[in-house]
Amino acid sequence: MTDSDKAYNQLFAKRIKKLRLDRGLTQDQFVNYLNSKGLKISRTSLARYEAQLSTPTSPTLQKLSHIFGISTDSVSYTHLRAHETLRH
Repeated sequence: MTDSDKAYNQLFAKRIKKLRLDRGLTQDQFVNYLNSKGLKISRTSLARYEAQLSTPTSPTLQKLSHIFGISTDSVSYTHLRAHETLRH
């Protein structure tokens, strides 16, 4: 894993956790909320995202951005990845 990938994972983990905590939800409650909005995700997947052990697929990022009414860049910090790519 490159340093850029590690930075991306770290930022995504912080962002998804912030989205959850801003709503005052536990991981189980957040997963239930996401499932009710049509995003089928497990608590294990969410925990892995927050622990920087995995990142979601593009379709999952798109659904997250739709659910929260924000751009996919806001959910995933893809602008960081693009910036890192331009620097190398």
